[in-house]
Amino acid sequence: MIYLIPTDTCFWLACNINDIEWYNEIYNIKNRDYQKLIAIILPDFESLEKNTFITKEQIKFLKNYKRPFSVLLKPKNKDFFINKNISNYDLYGKISFRVANKINSNFIKKTGYLFLTSANISGFPETYNLDEIKKQFGENYKKLELISNIKKIPFSLPSDIIEFNENNEIIYLRKN
Repeated sequence: MIYLIPTDTCFWLACNINDIEWYNEIYNIKNRDYQKLIAIILPDFESLEKNTFITKEQIKFLKNYKRPFSVLLKPKNKDFFINKNISNYDLYGKISFRVANKINSNFIKKTGYLFLTSANISGFPETYNLDEIKKQFGENYKKLELISNIKKIPFSLPSDIIEFNENNEIIYLRKN
């Protein structure tokens, strides 16, 4: 199943991290290049700390970060997150993680960890309302399950993408 999720930046497409069929379908309906990994969303910072090599200092920084973000980290057990049949993890060595906002945390606690990517055709603008999504996806829109009654979210800049180097310095791969 592909979920259509409103977030703090835009609408997103998501599927369970163990669902090979829907993972591939997300790439298919987005026309997305498989060289571009999609993020994994976790319900909270405790899950991030439990499952990745992140320091307490880095967690503290992220908890106080004022903007939506994705963070590139090495997982403690990549096979827990990435089925070898669907991953190009080996190209990069790290995974992009998001921590759910209050709106989505309970949903992710029920469904389990999710692959997550913006709900738009690759190369098209991010989407902020259902009419835009229907227009971009056409018949493929029927494959999406909207998880809330939210039909429109306010425009927001994309999330910042953060990485920490071996000296614990912050590297911004995208900063808005």
